[in-house]
Amino acid sequence: MKTILTEITIAAPIGTVWHTLTDFAAYPDWNPFIRRITGLAQPHRRIEIHLALSKQRTVVIRPVVTVAEPPTDFAWLGHLGIPGLFDGRHFFSLRATAIEHTLLIHGEHFSGILPNALGRRFGARVRQGFIAMNSALKDRVERGSGPAL
Repeated sequence: MKTILTEITIAAPIGTVWHTLTDFAAYPDWNPFIRRITGLAQPHRRIEIHLALSKQRTVVIRPVVTVAEPPTDFAWLGHLGIPGLFDGRHFFSLRATAIEHTLLIHGEHFSGILPNALGRRFGARVRQGFIAMNSALKDRVERGSGPAL
């Protein structure tokens, strides 16, 4: 479970997908996995993220943005406890694949002592969260509910 990688193609220009992905204030309206983000999508800035790992359990993490390069790349690095115990580099990569189409590559690289110990069940739950978020982002962008450009 060192890396979780998901992809989805969205029928919209890359700029539209980027603006929806980084419109944190609207996350509660559409995102089933990352229920809320506060902070700015700027390198070296700490953000606060509320993850819905299940219907009953929300986890709050406070990672640091490592990459924010509009309209293609956004990433953060978070730690569970102290660095080196359970670290996650979460990333979104947007690529224009055709006129008015964008490929979203969404994943996380895990490192440290604990990722292997948490096992496949945790990895499967996180992967399902990524897939649900990807689908919800696609639906929001393609139906035109994202922010105006």
